[in-house]
Amino acid sequence: MSNGTLTKMSAIPLGIGSIIGSGILFLPSLTYKTSESDVLISWLTIIFFCLLGVSYLKRLLFISPVHERNIAGMVRAGLGNNAGDSVYLLLLGTVLIGMPSAAIIAGDYMELAFNIPFLKEATAIFLITFAIGANLKGVKGSSKVASILAIALVLVAILFIFLTSSYVTEIKTPNFDLPRTYKGAVLAFWAFAGFENLTFLYNRFKNPKKDFVPTIVISIISCGLLYLFLVINYASIVEYDEIETTVGLLQITNILNIPALKPTIALFAFFAVLINLVSWTSGIAELLKLLSEKKIISFLPENMSNKSSVKALGALFTMSLSISLILPQFFEVLLGVVSTNFLIIYSMTFLSYIVIEKTFSKKLIPIFAFLSLLLIISSSGAKLLYPLLLILAVIITNTKKGIKEC
Repeated sequence: MSNGTLTKMSAIPLGIGSIIGSGILFLPSLTYKTSESDVLISWLTIIFFCLLGVSYLKRLLFISPVHERNIAGMVRAGLGNNAGDSVYLLLLGTVLIGMPSAAIIAGDYMELAFNIPFLKEATAIFLITFAIGANLKGVKGSSKVASILAIALVLVAILFIFLTSSYVTEIKTPNFDLPRTYKGAVLAFWAFAGFENLTFLYNRFKNPKKDFVPTIVISIISCGLLYLFLVINYASIVEYDEIETTVGLLQITNILNIPALKPTIALFAFFAVLINLVSWTSGIAELLKLLSEKKIISFLPENMSNKSSVKALGALFTMSLSISLILPQFFEVLLGVVSTNFLIIYSMTFLSYIVIEKTFSKKLIPIFAFLSLLLIISSSGAKLLYPLLLILAVIITNTKKGIKEC
């Protein structure tokens, strides 16, 4: 039995918060632009792979080292130390891009809805600051905050879907254009990248063997249904030639003459990003502690405390936020990079299972999933360079450490 503080009920808000974030604001529009009428196929494909992955998660989790029952430990169990350590750096490199970008997107929504100068920057700074402050109180405090935010988010989401559903006239008929479907699926996966974060809170569960996997399944299904409704509404209301990818759902408010709609979606954006930041800060602060223990990043002090890891993450977020505000023109490229990183991690997890499993018949579905993910990843093009460089950096660092120890 774990000595943690999280129950299934207190962990589900963190699970939902780990999945739902800024992606819910622009991915319905961005995937529609990428996949056109095949957009729902892209989303259903990714939801299927996420639930399929969870079915193999439990075994990998308990094969992992006791002190490392997280996504990195799962990969390490089958693929070795370099692969396991790479997951830590891949996740950190991804979150440092994704979280500040999310805060900026929420700021965009607030500024466009309320037409107040510099509200974008002020909102982004507030969101980062609030998430760090909530996590300085520990995982129990961040779980309580996430529970309140989850309730607010769901209520606002239901209101938005209700206000727009009467304008849905038809669901797009798919063309089954596989290249477009794959590209849309790459982007859609970014919306569900969250179980990786939750794995770093595994040891914070009171009863992890019983509650951990159900928490992930409930979180994926809840978020998946919400995304599907939003994609259907967006694709039905907005003409393909008029898509504005960066403002996404806010574009609907400019088409439909509903006075309450614009502030509703702005608040939806605010709460979605806030719960995402609070939840991810909890998990990535734990990841930073592991990175410092393993000396994968040289500038991190050894044996970091909970508070010092949260403060260090706050400093890294602030630095990344500043760069993102100065260079907004790379927004869509960075989103593709973030999604590709998560797909690489997910494919490594399937490959680890394939290596560990001894019975060939039990390998068949993971092999199919792994090959399908490789096909989807192949559409990422030059965006693959970022995760490959991070993996190479880990291999070089571990090689140097090995030479010193000899």
